[in-house]
Amino acid sequence: RRTRALQALQALGTAVERRNIAEFAEVLRRLHVIGGYSDTDLNRAFAGALDADPDGTESFLAEHMRSAPASMWDHDVAGVSEADWESQWLLPAEVVCLRSFPSCAELQQTSTSEATWQQSLGQIWLTYKLQGGPRAQVPGGWDAEDITVEMSQKGLKVSLAGIPMRELTGELAEEIWRKDSWWAIEEGEATLVVTMFKRKLRSWASPWHVPGGVHLRR
Repeated sequence: RRTRALQALQALGTAVERRNIAEFAEVLRRLHVIGGYSDTDLNRAFAGALDADPDGTESFLAEHMRSAPASMWDHDVAGVSEADWESQWLLPAEVVCLRSFPSCAELQQTSTSEATWQQSLGQIWLTYKLQGGPRAQVPGGWDAEDITVEMSQKGLKVSLAGIPMRELTGELAEEIWRKDSWWAIEEGEATLVVTMFKRKLRSWASPWHVPGGVHLRR
């Protein structure tokens, strides 16, 4: 399975470089069936095309990634419960979602105080280094029981021991797919990671919206 996935990824990269829409759509469908690849694998498949023509490649991907099977995109199918969607879409980090691919380098990551963010055109990740907690046996002193993460289509609120965290709370720059998004603690590094899936395939200037339409400075 892994070998077949890597072969398909190579073909996917070639289709992007050639701007071959039909071939690209066919390989996407094949990958959806095969599985067995990661976000990193997918990004590597696009790396050559992005290096050669960043703007053209991003435009091609933004337009044609939605040629993947409809089941990967439709979040409003009648008769499907929220629990079913969560079981289908809240996937482990190593499983790729085909809405994720590289963004412009200058917009991919930045940091403010203890919080850091990264993005692709389809996802945005917020990370926060945990420290100073009361649990001496846990790296950073905090575990999942101490953290509450609330998401809406346009907002995020993260609380630590019941206290909202300023760096991870506010109105988002644009809308997300709440049912797709999740959070986790990387225990070895004592880092909280919040993963959010964007509703529109494009880069954000910042994770946060500022009244008046002005985004936070990086």
